[in-house]
Amino acid sequence: MNVYILSDLWTPPLWLSYGSFILNVIVGIVSVMTLAHVRRESRASALTDVLSPMLSAYESLVAAAQSRRAAETLKRAYPDPKTAPDAVVEANNKIVEYGKQIEKARVAFRESERVLGARIFRFPDHLGKLLGNARDRLSSIGTLLNNGRLDAADVAFGKFLEDYKTIRAVGRGWRLNDPFEGAAKIVRRWLPQKPDPGPPYGLTKERFQAVLDLVSKRFTTESKRRFTVHGPQKLVDNPALIGNDDVIEQLENEVFLVVFQDGDTELLTLAELMVFVHEIIVLSLHAAKAQRMVETMPDQPMELEVKSVLDINEIMKPEIVKVLLGKIEFSQVAADAFSDGESTN
Repeated sequence: MNVYILSDLWTPPLWLSYGSFILNVIVGIVSVMTLAHVRRESRASALTDVLSPMLSAYESLVAAAQSRRAAETLKRAYPDPKTAPDAVVEANNKIVEYGKQIEKARVAFRESERVLGARIFRFPDHLGKLLGNARDRLSSIGTLLNNGRLDAADVAFGKFLEDYKTIRAVGRGWRLNDPFEGAAKIVRRWLPQKPDPGPPYGLTKERFQAVLDLVSKRFTTESKRRFTVHGPQKLVDNPALIGNDDVIEQLENEVFLVVFQDGDTELLTLAELMVFVHEIIVLSLHAAKAQRMVETMPDQPMELEVKSVLDINEIMKPEIVKVLLGKIEFSQVAADAFSDGESTN
């Protein structure tokens, strides 16, 4: 039987132990960084796979909307086919093109649904919700186009672009699972709160109600007559300002004048004007739906209740503002011209 004395066993030098420890630490850090990189790349690839068919569907829907609008314009401009046979042919071509683009959009949309369903588990909940909202937005655009609600579809196009920008911002830099995000939320609870900045864009309850009263007037006593909107002088001098990305910064401090044919006028800020136009489009959509219901069941009494959920921060996004401003036929007389007491009649 051999007996070993502990002091006789070989022990590694101290520098070798330290070196082994440092090497293990480096290997561990590299492994964690590699895993994080692979995870981010996997999510980025999955996000690309989901967005690609969505954007294809969006482009096809835009082309479909342009074709349908052109066909509707030709029909209104030339109601008698005998006097303009070429216009009739062109309108029919536009309708055929509309059908082709809608079919392309449908195929791309189904592909986006399939890819999103297969890869949704790779994304955090907030990104999955954003992608779901974008998908639902595309579906609603297709429905609006098929129902002929082109103005409402234009608004939905703008909202989809805002959804896409938000998703792209999340993907850029890719901080989907920030390990300090939960801790940051806890810390923020203990930080001093900022003072209340007041209602967004200065739209108080009183001003909001005033805008809703204008919308009501448009659909009741002034439903059969047009009204005019007078913009600021800078907009009259440069109508292309509506299409600029900084349109909000350019017009947020300006005043717009709405004039009805009964003599009533109302001065509106940019935010108030956007709410006014947005609600007119929404109520027009509901009115058309109600009219179809009445035509389907003319002898049955019915009660229609319209509820509109309005998010001023959503409406005041640049893409939405550009779309809504594009729906307005501004007068060539600026609102500034009425400040000296000129008559609006």
